[in-house]
Amino acid sequence: KTVEGDFEVTVRVAHAPPKDGERAEGVKQDMTVSAGIALYAEGDPKTNITFVHKHTWGGVKWASGLTMQSNYADGSSGSGRGMPGLEDKPLHLRLTRKGDTITTDTSTDGKKWLRFVNHKA
Repeated sequence: KTVEGDFEVTVRVAHAPPKDGERAEGVKQDMTVSAGIALYAEGDPKTNITFVHKHTWGGVKWASGLTMQSNYADGSSGSGRGMPGLEDKPLHLRLTRKGDTITTDTSTDGKKWLRFVNHKA
C-alpha cells in the first residue's frame, strides 16, 4: 500500500515465540522472529521505518521486545524497549505520521493505547 503525507497504519500481531528450549531443527545460533510494520521509500529501500514486535532466542530462553527504527540515506536513529509479559498475547501496533513527527503506540486490545516513542522524520 502506498502512503503519502500524514497517515496512520495499524496492525494486530498475533504471534508468540516457541516455548523455551524449542527451536527449528538444525538451528544452532541465535535467531529472531519479528512481525509488525515496515515502510520503505519508493525507489530507495535503504530509507525505511520499521516498528516490530520481536522475539530473540538468547541460547537459554526467548526475550521479547519492541523496536522502532528509522533509516535514512544520511544516517539513522531508532529506539528500543523491552515489554515483558506480552509474549503470548496479541499486540496492536500503530504508526502515525503528522507533519515531520512519527509516533508509535501499542495496545493489547486495540482500544486503549500506550505511547512507545515519538520521532522526528
